[in-house]
Amino acid sequence: MLFAEQVHPATVAEVDELKTAQDGNWLLATRDAARPSLYLRIPLTEDRRDIMRQVAELVDQAQTKRHHEIEVATQPRRTFYPDQRIRLDTIKTLLAVSRARKDTDEQWWQTGERLGYWPQFTCQPSDDDAEIKHKRRIMTLTVQRFHKTAAKLIGFAAKGDFPRVK
Repeated sequence: MLFAEQVHPATVAEVDELKTAQDGNWLLATRDAARPSLYLRIPLTEDRRDIMRQVAELVDQAQTKRHHEIEVATQPRRTFYPDQRIRLDTIKTLLAVSRARKDTDEQWWQTGERLGYWPQFTCQPSDDDAEIKHKRRIMTLTVQRFHKTAAKLIGFAAKGDFPRVK
């Protein structure tokens, strides 16, 4: 027994790479993505019941993996507020800003004042120069942010990714 070869119990195993097929063409043995296959190495020295149990386990594992891959591939790839819903009023404001900024040479703050969505940032006659400068800066940043978000919204809608609305 000291010099005898070690006999390892043979098990059914998945074959990762096939070098040759029965007709000698290795291209036929490659995995087909459209019709996924599972290639197995089955030892004929095992009992039929053990072989069938091991094959069933490997097939179950492969199908579970395949179902997971399909589920991941079919999930929508939302990148615009992926976990939130947008209010319909906000969408209307975004689109109004986008339309107002189309083909115009006016300043960002002028567009905001003309639209009138943010009256708290609109300059009043009683404001001093520092207050006017501050309000115009805030209005510019707000209108730019809304315009950028509207461009993203329109781009995603063109790809078929529509926002979820509250």
